[in-house]
Amino acid sequence: GTGGTALVDITTFGFVKENWEACVNGIVQSIMLAHKNLQLGRIKINVGQVDNANINRSPASYLNNVDRGEYKDNTDHEMTVLRFESIDGKTEIGMINFYPVHAVSLNNTNLLVAGDNKGYASYLFEKLKNPPGTLPGQGSFVAAFGQSNEGDVSPNLMGPKCIDTGLPCEFYTSTCNGKTEKCIAFGPGNNMYESNVIIGQRQYDVAKDLYDNAQVFLNGNSIVNFRHTYVDMQTINVSSRFTSTGHNETTCQAALGYSFAAGTTDGPGDFDFTQSTNSTNPFWQFVAAFLAKPTQQQIQCQAPKPILLDVGLIKPIEWVPFVLPHQIFQIGQLFMVGVPGEFSTMSGRRLKITIQQALQDAKKKPR
Repeated sequence: GTGGTALVDITTFGFVKENWEACVNGIVQSIMLAHKNLQLGRIKINVGQVDNANINRSPASYLNNVDRGEYKDNTDHEMTVLRFESIDGKTEIGMINFYPVHAVSLNNTNLLVAGDNKGYASYLFEKLKNPPGTLPGQGSFVAAFGQSNEGDVSPNLMGPKCIDTGLPCEFYTSTCNGKTEKCIAFGPGNNMYESNVIIGQRQYDVAKDLYDNAQVFLNGNSIVNFRHTYVDMQTINVSSRFTSTGHNETTCQAALGYSFAAGTTDGPGDFDFTQSTNSTNPFWQFVAAFLAKPTQQQIQCQAPKPILLDVGLIKPIEWVPFVLPHQIFQIGQLFMVGVPGEFSTMSGRRLKITIQQALQDAKKKPR
């Protein structure tokens, strides 16, 4: 893996230097190519809806959101497209869009390197815009299909079914007869490859339409700016209006709960873990204690989530990063936020509202 921490590397049985070098070299080469092709340009923006391309894979959890009544769907359907072209508008340079859906149309039985539904959509767009015969990824026109708040969003539209009976999985725990292994989400195609094409095609179709009909320019006379900072996620003071206790609280060291080990309906976990678990298991408590035994303070901080692996306390190897990058970019009237994690549908909506309010408040302050 490329994460450099134990929780990531354990899934690949250790650090894989070849993979790390491939990622680093790819990033460096892309920067060099971008620098080599620097030119004056302009950007157009367009926003539209992509329907029937995602579902919420944690619908029971979504129902716990007190503000869910403010929204029509339990996933976001909005796609934002940025069209890049030369300053005279005669040459098309590229496209970036943001739409929430996990790239898990190809499930964990697939052993081939693949870009999944996002990669297929990008392939179609670049094939359209680059000269005939151009190899994938080698053309001058670049189409990037990015993510937004997709933490609880799946492309498997038929939803989770019990593979032994064909019946729907248990709604709250995503289990079949108490087990997660046989609860798997499918669709919309007859197999995962067909599903991948369908979801990729639906993203491509809307992206192309929004790209072709983009009319609004990002104001080039406005500020082009950014802010970047690192935040220790273990020591953040949290206002009482955001806590369940009604008091001001402080974040603490990271810990993984029992439901984490259950996986998702797009990739179930092993053993006897289930989603929505809020109680401990003596056997797994015993096993986890060999790595790190949670302190009483940590148990209280993480409550009501029961701690399975206290990854913030395990020594001497760092299991998860805790000082993380946060960034915001401004191009004219557009603000883009880079956050270190997968935001769920509702947390992403709340983040957007919070940022919009902060920007409005900043405008009102005297300079």
